[in-house]
Amino acid sequence: MWKQTLYLLLLSSAVTAQTIYSKEELAGTGHEWVNEYHPEGNVMSREIFISLGKILGSGFRKHTRYAQKVGLDLYVNAAGKIDYLVYDLPGSNIPADTIARIMKSELQPAFGSWELKGLTKNVRISLFMMTEGKPADRRPKSNDTTLTTLEELRQFVNTDRISKIDLSLLELTSVPEEIYRFKNIRTLVLHGNQLTDVRLDLKKLKRLDFVDLNHNPVQKLKLTRTKKLENINLQGTGMVRLPRSLKKIRALKSVWLGLNRDLVLKRRDFRRIRNARDLNLYACSLSTLSPQIKRLKKLEVLDLYYNQLTELPSTIVRLKNLTHLAASNNKLESLPDDLGSLRNLEFLYLHHNRLSRLPGTIAALKRLKVLDLGYNWFYHYPDALAGIENLFELDLSSNSFDKFPGQLLELKNLDKLYLRGNPFLSNGSDTTDTELANSIRELKTNNKEVFH
Repeated sequence: MWKQTLYLLLLSSAVTAQTIYSKEELAGTGHEWVNEYHPEGNVMSREIFISLGKILGSGFRKHTRYAQKVGLDLYVNAAGKIDYLVYDLPGSNIPADTIARIMKSELQPAFGSWELKGLTKNVRISLFMMTEGKPADRRPKSNDTTLTTLEELRQFVNTDRISKIDLSLLELTSVPEEIYRFKNIRTLVLHGNQLTDVRLDLKKLKRLDFVDLNHNPVQKLKLTRTKKLENINLQGTGMVRLPRSLKKIRALKSVWLGLNRDLVLKRRDFRRIRNARDLNLYACSLSTLSPQIKRLKKLEVLDLYYNQLTELPSTIVRLKNLTHLAASNNKLESLPDDLGSLRNLEFLYLHHNRLSRLPGTIAALKRLKVLDLGYNWFYHYPDALAGIENLFELDLSSNSFDKFPGQLLELKNLDKLYLRGNPFLSNGSDTTDTELANSIRELKTNNKEVFH
């Protein structure tokens, strides 16, 4: 059950247009200040998610009716005020200059009036959300495919045309019965309401593929058996245990359980979602990950961001289909010795941990394209990296390298390299006439993008 947070959202004035960056802009600037902010997944709450969603919605609804994926990094000081805000809208249909205007001009006052009480240190809050640009008042048209208000659900005549119902942020306390008028809907979005008891008769919604219940205080969830539903979002619902009815959803591929801080996963829970391809356990306060993760034989994406893990279970190497493993912002000191068994792994995110070495078997990850080892405890360059021939992007930012790792010159397919925040670049290093400068120049000559 969701618990009332101690953090309160109050008014203040802090963030300015000069401290709002796109992800690309941040990459092109010095940003040593990020080290002053602690990764703090447990700060996240339903109020934070909803309040930021309303801010984003107020800006984007003027420009589009379509869903926008928005990533936010908030750098919040101990007084609860935003010092810096970094945004990313991957795959957006809105021009980049328009997005910048929305974020830096239109929404700047709203971000400036957002404050978080209850902090004792500077924290970094990272979250990912969807925002809808919905017209405030309109009459449904006969060719609509998406409905967004209760009035539309009641008035719309040509029900077979509707493929999506989005009733987010409407303070609903029950699921409207009117949804069953629309037999062809594929997407049902109910996020950010007040739903505690959710019962969905999926036999009446035979084409429903995606259910979004994130950030509702759900205490009970009952779903009837279906062969169609593939995706469910239960983030921030206060889930303690996986609902039993998920066992009936054999086609379930994507299960998002992040931001449930009291979540406990036991052996039978993994059986209930054994066909999952995408499992999100973002910021669930996990100190251990059950060895039963091995039961998810079809898993391709595993998100463990912002937990308290000191190690990964050795059984994780049995997930032979895994392509994305994200275990950043934990307390990992080592990785499983047989990590190289994950032969299909393409993206490995391990930044903000306590790693100082890598298992030698990592050289067997021939398909690995992106490796992020930033903000760890590396003193020596891991020799095993030389064997990863197809590595496209490598982040070694803010480690403890006291000299430039010459082995980097051997990574022929490398396209992007991040080196900022290492000792060999500090203390006024001469980057115009030194061995370091020559090495960086050689990398750039070979069309590699180097951030230093």
